[in-house]
Amino acid sequence: PLSREDLMRVVRRLDLVTDWLKEGGRILAILPTNELPENFKNLLFELTKKLRECVHVLGHSIRTVYENYKKTLEECYEVEKIEREIDHMYMRTLDEMKHFDVKNQTSLLLMEFLRSLESTADECENTADFLRIMIVSTFH
Repeated sequence: PLSREDLMRVVRRLDLVTDWLKEGGRILAILPTNELPENFKNLLFELTKKLRECVHVLGHSIRTVYENYKKTLEECYEVEKIEREIDHMYMRTLDEMKHFDVKNQTSLLLMEFLRSLESTADECENTADFLRIMIVSTFH
């Protein structure tokens, strides 16, 4: 069995994931997306879609930790792989920003939005790393 302390650490890490997601949602609510080029909106859509996948794989890995820790380990590695993909998408999106002209406020909001997405992915990976450590120390 996993210790209560380990479970509390997982919950704290998940709280960081949700904090970054909420931050991104708050920024998106005020971001004037009508100023963004269509191809850039598509990049943002793909990035958020990949982040959704990352969060869902992490969530499933947590739900299966008691039933099938080997499956959980596989999913933790999948979270890490997805996070690397998100890092590449993040850098490509930042690079694309230099090709269009938006107001300074929009640019700042956009940077903060992108940072919140990337930070969410980082926290997903950190949580998956902790799950792996927890599993190895508990079940092996």
